[in-house]
Amino acid sequence: MGIDPGVTGAIVALIEGAPMPAIFDMPVDTIVTGTKIKPTRKTVLNAGKLRYILAQLQRESPDIYAVVELTAMRPAIKHTGHDCPICKQPHVIVGAGMASTGSFMRAGGMICGILVGLGIAYEEVASNVWTAEVFHGRSEKLDHRQLAAALYPAAAGHLARVKDDGRADALLIADYAKRRHHAPF
Repeated sequence: MGIDPGVTGAIVALIEGAPMPAIFDMPVDTIVTGTKIKPTRKTVLNAGKLRYILAQLQRESPDIYAVVELTAMRPAIKHTGHDCPICKQPHVIVGAGMASTGSFMRAGGMICGILVGLGIAYEEVASNVWTAEVFHGRSEKLDHRQLAAALYPAAAGHLARVKDDGRADALLIADYAKRRHHAPF
């Protein structure tokens, strides 16, 4: 099973004998935060639905193994849009986007916690590790959806939209796990 965490991510399981991979978008809810005067909408992981999906996959294949893309901190730099009058360089704000990075890491932790709670063995892998393996070390920008559809033609209809990149990444992570552990199917 490959898991691309985050609110636009997905869960994909390659089940022996199944004609097509099992593909699930990451279950999310929209909540309203902020104040009455200025409410804001926030998309969050629905842990209950995620647990249900993972438990269902576990029932179908008790020896399931998961590979989860590692959630890691990335430096966040935001340009302010104007140059410094003294040094003539663009101003930046370091740390912009920390809330979204924190949400992404929280989702990754919830996924791993649910896997542990269900007794599903898993490992975390950095995106640069699985992409180097799947793309055979090629450094040029490659289309993940295109490669996933080529490897698994039965799933091509589920990878047609640009916003299906999370599904494609989860499918490629599952393929990485299959190759790494020499699965026979």
